Amino acid sequence: MTSGSARARAAKPAAPVDSTPRAPIGAIVPDWSFAFARHTALGEGAYQRCGARYFCLSTQRAGGASEGAFWSLNLSASQRDDPGRVRRNRETLESMLPWPSVYMRLEHGCTLLDADRLLRAEASFRAGPILNAGPPRKAAAPPGEAAPSNAETPCKPCSRPHREMPAGVEVPLADAAVLTQPGLSLVMLTADCLPVVIGDDAGRGLAIAHAGWRGLAAGVIETAVLALRERLGDAQLMAWIGPGIGPAAFEVQSDVIAHFPVQERSAAYFRARDPSRFPGKWMGDLPALARKRCMDLGIARVGGGLWCTWHDTERFFSYRRQAMSGRFATVIALRGRYETLAECAPPIA
Repeated sequence: MTSGSARARAAKPAAPVDSTPRAPIGAIVPDWSFAFARHTALGEGAYQRCGARYFCLSTQRAGGASEGAFWSLNLSASQRDDPGRVRRNRETLESMLPWPSVYMRLEHGCTLLDADRLLRAEASFRAGPILNAGPPRKAAAPPGEAAPSNAETPCKPCSRPHREMPAGVEVPLADAAVLTQPGLSLVMLTADCLPVVIGDDAGRGLAIAHAGWRGLAAGVIETAVLALRERLGDAQLMAWIGPGIGPAAFEVQSDVIAHFPVQERSAAYFRARDPSRFPGKWMGDLPALARKRCMDLGIARVGGGLWCTWHDTERFFSYRRQAMSGRFATVIALRGRYETLAECAPPIA
């Protein structure tokens, strides 16, 4: 005989199943919705096209193997972390990507990397057979949880085979890059500098800029935008600003401000601190400067810029907060030709 409490438990309706696709563990994935009027059929169609075409994410600290100051998903091999743990962390990231990764080599300047040319160089270098992608990669599950059997990553590979970048193809130093072809996942490592991703709203190409104060002053965003426009012609662009140090944490002195043009030395971008307590100190607003540079280049649709690496200790590494610490990644890639994208899940905010 069933007890009353048992009957009550049996009669209780099951909680609705959340079938929403999940972003990769420990990552921020822009969905580009800020750039489109989704209440119109034209805007919704363009949004869906970019969501299917573009792969973009910024990783966070959780989900890796590193310990101590490098906890947990440190992806930099140059910060005295255990090499084996960094390798495991990079393998974790690699499992989320639609194509093999290529790590940018940064120098805080404004030199451009033509990632399409890198792909062509790799193809010329390797004359042998290419490696098949194999079955679609399954989404990673949080620690202690099993991945659902039907879950696939938002970056499910299209039908194009994968390539591995051979050791003979060297990635040049650069702080801006342009990518208009599928075939590689371009990785930029940062800790406080802003990663700025620029995209064509027709889904034809992406650019990325490493926008610390030196890069901003040197014109790294301008380099990335002009290269993308040169490649695509009359492109309507949008931009997304990833995690970086915020205006309440980025303290500078006059030597930094002097690198910027006069119109960018105002309180809108550099706010003076109390001179009686902090003489000769200002608080710089890198997201505002990056947004202004995008607007000056005719990019009115700018999203992101909401995450401070210095303050958010649980999610991000910060060089200013702790010099000996890890680096997180911002990754861009193109998933494939439009006709191969029917089963690709749209990105999740």
